[in-house]
Amino acid sequence: KDAPTPPTPQPEGPMLALTDKIARTVDSTVGAQLWRADGTTPLVKLASGVLGMASPGKYRSASTTAYYALVISSGGVPQLAWIKAADAVKVTLAGTDPAAIATAEAVGWNAGLTAAQAAVSASL
Repeated sequence: KDAPTPPTPQPEGPMLALTDKIARTVDSTVGAQLWRADGTTPLVKLASGVLGMASPGKYRSASTTAYYALVISSGGVPQLAWIKAADAVKVTLAGTDPAAIATAEAVGWNAGLTAAQAAVSASL
């Protein structure tokens, strides 16, 4: 006899909505809270590497709070985390040149952001 179809899992809750895919670097302070994708569940607090963190996009919550996505390493495992825009002390656009952004994605955000910034500066 076949097993019954399992029930559809319920979503964890509302998720942050992507508002743009513009690469940025984000500076913050040690101790700033990072959040899970719902924007309400704490993940970890920043302990190091708080300058020049790569952010591939900007998000917002249902209450219109702005967040930046960050790729972090927690316990040696890379994962996405979100920081509230209010906790960012400096945000720098990496450029809006599609070729520069493609380079950033291809070579990895840290080296790629430097290349994107150089390409934007050269085009000015």
